[in-house]
Amino acid sequence: MPRKRWRGVAAADRPTLSLILLAVMFGLAVAVAFLHWFGWSCATDAAEGRCDQATHLQGCGWWTRFVCREASRSIWAAVSGIAAAPSLVLTWYWRTAHRKKDIRQREHDYEVELSRHRVERDRQELERDRHLLDQLAQFNDRYARANEQLGAKERSTRLGAIYAFEQVRKDSPGHDQTVVETLCAFVRDCDQNPDVREPLPDVEWRSAKALKARRLLMPLRKGERVPTDVQAALTVLGRPPRDASQSAKVDLQGAYLEGASLTGARLESANLSGAKLSRADLSGADLAHADLGAAILSSASLVGAQLTHANLMDAQLERASLSGAWLQQVNLQRARLVRADLAGAYLERTNLSEAHLERANLTGAQMKHTVLGLAHLQGSNLFTAHLESVDLRNAYLGAVNCYEAYLDRANFRGLDLSKVDFRYAYLEKADFCGANLEMAVFFGAHLPSSNFIKARMSGADLHCAYLPMANLYGTQLVGADLGSAQLEGSNLRNAELAGADLSGAYLSGARLKSAKLKTADLRKADLTKADLSDADLQGANLRGAVLRDTDLRRSSLAGTDLQGFDLRSTFLKGANLTGVDLRGANLQGLVLEGVRLEGANLTGARLEGVDLKFCEKVTSKQLADAHGDDSTILPLGRLRPRHWQTRRDYPRELQQPSPVLSK
Repeated sequence: MPRKRWRGVAAADRPTLSLILLAVMFGLAVAVAFLHWFGWSCATDAAEGRCDQATHLQGCGWWTRFVCREASRSIWAAVSGIAAAPSLVLTWYWRTAHRKKDIRQREHDYEVELSRHRVERDRQELERDRHLLDQLAQFNDRYARANEQLGAKERSTRLGAIYAFEQVRKDSPGHDQTVVETLCAFVRDCDQNPDVREPLPDVEWRSAKALKARRLLMPLRKGERVPTDVQAALTVLGRPPRDASQSAKVDLQGAYLEGASLTGARLESANLSGAKLSRADLSGADLAHADLGAAILSSASLVGAQLTHANLMDAQLERASLSGAWLQQVNLQRARLVRADLAGAYLERTNLSEAHLERANLTGAQMKHTVLGLAHLQGSNLFTAHLESVDLRNAYLGAVNCYEAYLDRANFRGLDLSKVDFRYAYLEKADFCGANLEMAVFFGAHLPSSNFIKARMSGADLHCAYLPMANLYGTQLVGADLGSAQLEGSNLRNAELAGADLSGAYLSGARLKSAKLKTADLRKADLTKADLSDADLQGANLRGAVLRDTDLRRSSLAGTDLQGFDLRSTFLKGANLTGVDLRGANLQGLVLEGVRLEGANLTGARLEGVDLKFCEKVTSKQLADAHGDDSTILPLGRLRPRHWQTRRDYPRELQQPSPVLSK
């Protein structure tokens, strides 16, 4: 505690302290006198050894003797305690008496400091209010003068007013919305204001309906731009100050802005619904969350524009340039994008349902998870576009170019895709169930695990297509080109493949049960372990095909050419081999139970170990109808028919005639 404060407190408490000191001094005097009276000196001499304690105490009383003997050891402790008592009392008094005073002093200091802060705060608020009033007065004055100049007839005066508004906008951020609304009103109304817009020569345009007719009859000519003052207002609206309020919204609903330049403009959340922006330059503009519903943007430039979450419902974008534009989650429902350029545009999760995209350029567009239900895509170009997981239900895709497009998991269920170009497209797990794919081109397309159940693909080009594990159940592929296609493990059950070209196709492990392959071309096709049970192969061309471990049970091979085939590992139980050319074929060890061989040509066929007794209704007449010669080796117990030819150049061991079957 400071020295000054200590002195003050000591002077105030001087009477109480004097009494305490007098009491302590009186207690000490009484203690000294008492000890001296009852043998203080004796006790002291005995303690110092100047006399014989035993002799000295013989004539003393009992109390003196007790004090001399016991008190000599503890007398100094008692005196020390008595001497320390005032210090303890003084300390207790000090802590008790001055604690409340310290608390009261601190409370007083706090109230003084709080009052000082309140005064300072009130002073600052007063200065701030005075400054705001000055700013408001200055803003009102500048705004009134600029607003008066904005309605002038001279264009130069209006230009000065517009740029004055821009400076006011920078100096008064709190009034940004007022300035924006004023400029928006000027842009909206200037086209109909007779003081600003002079009518065309010899023509009077008085009504809004007449003005609309004028715009329709006399559209903006190529190279013509909006008036200078309107363009200046648009420029000011498109470049807000950095410290401007985020709540300032541009409202240009229904404005006539054909040919306007808004390059790089910042128009977030702007209202441009119904605006006429034909041939306007909006390249690089920020229109995120903007409302462009029913806006006219024909031939407008939106290259690299930011349109995320914007509303473009019913907008007219014919021939508009949207290459590289950001259109994520944009609403383009019923929008007209005929011949629009969307090359490289970002359209993830965009709603394009019922939109018109005829002959639009979507080269390299990013369209993952885009909704294209009932969209019109006739003649559009989807070259290298990414349409993974796209919903294309009920869309119109006539003559679409999907060359090298990325359409993995796309939904084409029930669509009309006739003559669509899917060359080298990526269509993994795409769904074409029930789709019309007649004359469609899938040359070199990537189609693993795709779904073609009951699709119509007559005349389709699937040459060199990659279709492993594809589902082609019940698909109509009459006359389709599947040459050199990769179809391993595919499901072709009940498929219509009459007259189809499967030459060189890889069908290892394919399921062709009950497939219709009449007159199909299977030259050099790999049918290893393929399931052709109950299949119709009448007249099919199997020259050079691989039939290793092929299942041909109950299949119809009537009229096919199996000359020279090695059929030892095939399954022919119940097969129809009527009229089959088996010259030189190797049938060793086969079980031909239920096989029909009427009219089959067995010339040179190897039948060693073949058990024909299991052939269904194989009679001597059926063997007589078969074609063969003496090189045919029959199992034991079988007679060679008489009409079979004899070749004398056979080895001697084979020239022994077999028993002749009698008529």
